[in-house]
Amino acid sequence: MAPSPRKTAAAAVVLLLVILTL
Repeated sequence: MAPSPRKTAAAAVVLLLVILTL
């Protein structure tokens, strides 16, 4: 189950949004 670049980028963006919202 290797992480695809798209999923990794999406996860990073989501984490960034969550951190900025907090």
